[in-house]
Amino acid sequence: MTKATRLVLFAAILAVFAATLVNAHPHFRKSVVAKLPDLEIKLEYITYPWNPSHLSDVKEGYIFNCGNATVEFSKPVTVGGKEIAPGRYLLRARAKDVDSWTFLLVPPPPDRSTPPDMTKAIELVTKTLTGRPVNDHLSLDISPGHGETEGKALFVLSWGDRQLEGVLAEFELPKK
Repeated sequence: MTKATRLVLFAAILAVFAATLVNAHPHFRKSVVAKLPDLEIKLEYITYPWNPSHLSDVKEGYIFNCGNATVEFSKPVTVGGKEIAPGRYLLRARAKDVDSWTFLLVPPPPDRSTPPDMTKAIELVTKTLTGRPVNDHLSLDISPGHGETEGKALFVLSWGDRQLEGVLAEFELPKK
């Protein structure tokens, strides 16, 4: 192979590599694990960029997949007097309107080709906050509650100028 041929081949490979970096998918998988007293909660999702034009599609009943989020509980969880069985669930949010949402825990379907049975969804007490500082990508976390949610673990979802806080577990605070 001549020097000129190697140079052209190297330039072509470099161009393909550079194009791959420039067009790289902006999403990546994230995992969050919270260890509460006697309970471990694992949350997994994909970061999506904020696109405010999608808000025009939101009507009552619209289901947001929250970055294809899943949550797994190591033990039964009590929320609002209801016991939720341990295991893996889909985390979704249902719109009442564009500024009011409810988190849902949905049992996963047996395979990817079957849609989830939304009639089995468990509603979580959820607070929707608007007018927040803009978060350019979907972000989910598990956070301790505060004020009226003291002693509870919360899902906190932020995207764009919206934030949802949903009660996902009640727990005993450690004694001081």
